[in-house]
Amino acid sequence: MEEIFKKILEKAVWAASGDNSQPWRFVLKNDCLYLFNLSDRDIPLYNWGQRGSLVAHGGLLENLMIVSRQEGYEPKINLFPDPDQANLVAKISLEKSEKKPEPLANFIQERATNRRPYQNSALDDNQRRQLLMTSEEIGAGRLILLEDPDKRKLVAQALSVNEIIVLETPELHQQFFRHVVWTEKEERSKRTGLYVKTLELAPPEELIFKLFSHWRAARILNKLGFSRLIAKSNAEDYATGSAMGIIVFEDNRRENFILAGRLFQRLWLKATQMGMSLHPITGVLFLQQRILAQEVDKALKSEQVEMIGRAYQKIADVFGVSRGTITMLFRLGFSQPPSARSSRLDPKIGL
Repeated sequence: MEEIFKKILEKAVWAASGDNSQPWRFVLKNDCLYLFNLSDRDIPLYNWGQRGSLVAHGGLLENLMIVSRQEGYEPKINLFPDPDQANLVAKISLEKSEKKPEPLANFIQERATNRRPYQNSALDDNQRRQLLMTSEEIGAGRLILLEDPDKRKLVAQALSVNEIIVLETPELHQQFFRHVVWTEKEERSKRTGLYVKTLELAPPEELIFKLFSHWRAARILNKLGFSRLIAKSNAEDYATGSAMGIIVFEDNRRENFILAGRLFQRLWLKATQMGMSLHPITGVLFLQQRILAQEVDKALKSEQVEMIGRAYQKIADVFGVSRGTITMLFRLGFSQPPSARSSRLDPKIGL
């Protein structure tokens, strides 16, 4: 059973995770695979209650289900099976079955974040229908697509508040830049972290980004207004594409973030199958989760908390969400391929 699980996991780990943190660990016992969360992998302020990491686990589980069925196994997944083990996400067993065609399996390792500007071309009826069907296929969550260009500009401006917060907050600044991988050699060695080339920065922008990694320089640049200029530039890119989308659940229970991750991963694979690019943009959403839990500590100033709250409310208003939790937000469309991709660590199974 170890070899079967290893073969499945070699593809399953190609799921999205915050800054390519890959917050998972695997243990095999009595022919069952136990999936554990590595709670220190993702940026803490963005990961209240490990919700960001749970989305990543949901993506991995969706991949696992797709690949298992292609290999002739039906996975049985028991979420959070032991209340005494907070980091135990799932217990997984496999039952032998007939091999099932899973076209999306061919796109698991092709899927990648693309932060380039997108073409402003409209979705056709078939693309829209196939994407919206994803929530029915998962059997949970609500998927809303926003195609109106003017409304997308409003959402993009709200999303870019995150850049201002990151670049002007010492604790977030430190946490964010600690995850940045600066060279191809380092990326190939670590195979985890936010590879700078995936940010699609022009040479002058990359130089400024490098300067921003030093807090003393960042403070000077912020006084000159660079954080606001970067936010404005990013908002312009965020507004490009065919549509923005959100995934909404009734509440922020951890099971719902697993389901959100499954839904998001499946939708992303379908978009990749259709030749589309996708870019998750979640900073404001996850900071708002911490604020709603009243666990901002002293990292954020009161005016920053208000900025994030207004930005989240603007997003909810434009999308027409009056209740529930927005668990994920993304833009999608057509673009040139990303100039770089992040690697993955080989899945190791402990016994």
